[in-house]
Amino acid sequence: MQDPNFPMKVFSRWFTNDTCFVPSALEPVKTREKDYWMIRFPIRHMTEDNIISYTDGHHLYLRFQQMVEEKQKDSTTGSTSAYQAVAQWTTYTPLPQNIDEENYEIFCSADYVDVYFKILKGDDFQ
Repeated sequence: MQDPNFPMKVFSRWFTNDTCFVPSALEPVKTREKDYWMIRFPIRHMTEDNIISYTDGHHLYLRFQQMVEEKQKDSTTGSTSAYQAVAQWTTYTPLPQNIDEENYEIFCSADYVDVYFKILKGDDFQ
């Protein structure tokens, strides 16, 4: 099942309060022992240390932080300046009802950030 795009605020030295949309997918995933809801964000080269996350029982809140190096070339002098900035993206999304919102795991790969929630079934789901 595809979920709509999540709005994300972008903060850095040059972009202040710009809004962009990052596509994401919400889909059920099954491992050998458990069923999960997985939310996938196509954010490259992110590490778990750079993600701040929490839930309030109904929504998942995520803040992605990443160092960005940007270069600017002066058209008059031809000199190039390099700057480093912290880019931050913040998002929140409603959570499905049948998940364990207290226990979730975040996995980062070279191309994606995946968030896994256990699907509650039977006696676990009330």
